[in-house]
Amino acid sequence: MGVSHYVDAIRSGKTAELPRELVAHVEACKECKKEVLRLHTVMADIGHDEAATNPKFDKPAKLTGKWQYYAYWTAAAVALFVLLGSLALYLDTSTDEITVADEPRLDQPLPYGPEETEPPLIEDEEPDERKAVDRDANEREAVDRDANEREAVDREPTDREQEEQEAEDRRAEEMLRDMYAANFEPLPLYESMTAQNFRSFGLEIVAPGVGSEIRDGVTFRWEIRYDDPLIVTIIDNQGDRVHQSTVSGNAYYFDDFPAPGLFYWRLETQESLLYVGKFTVAVE
Repeated sequence: MGVSHYVDAIRSGKTAELPRELVAHVEACKECKKEVLRLHTVMADIGHDEAATNPKFDKPAKLTGKWQYYAYWTAAAVALFVLLGSLALYLDTSTDEITVADEPRLDQPLPYGPEETEPPLIEDEEPDERKAVDRDANEREAVDRDANEREAVDREPTDREQEEQEAEDRRAEEMLRDMYAANFEPLPLYESMTAQNFRSFGLEIVAPGVGSEIRDGVTFRWEIRYDDPLIVTIIDNQGDRVHQSTVSGNAYYFDDFPAPGLFYWRLETQESLLYVGKFTVAVE
């Protein structure tokens, strides 16, 4: 029959018509099976039509007599040739595995050899001479920079620089005056209560006097026939509380004012307001 006959039967779907001896031999012989697979792949690559009529199976011819004798001998010769070729191929191959050549695909890389790998990066060490030169250059640059800064500080400003500085100082002073002026605006609610004794208890305010001007700090002092602690509260001219403290004696000192301006102060018990006064912290 031969390898080609076996392949024709596979592609025609008529392997059942093959002689059982041939099928058993191909299944048992690795080299014959390899040859069948190779020929099957070649026929698939050249576009052999599986549906085409196969004269070996579609038009069976019964051979008799002399022609049958010659046909058997021809088939035996072909089979012997295939077996000898398979044996030679077996001796020449280096593997026992049956492989079928893969069809080339566009997504496969071309066989350009083993992939090259980049060597690891090794940081070059600078020679000691180069490091010393760079260190000296950095030191000279630092010395020159310090000298330039000292020269800029020590030199006399030009007339133009002097005028620009004076103009900047005037703008800053005007801004401060505007800010301080707002700090001295009276607060109507507290103005109406200033210097009034709301409860007697024999209260007498010693200091500060109403409208007093202070520069460093202020001492609140009073005389009263009241044994419990009193509360001193300081308020700015926006009505915000600046400070509050509970005092056991008859005097209290405070000097931590946020800014110059008009301030009010209250003296009170836990239950009631006793007195409201005011004073100004002057601009130094």
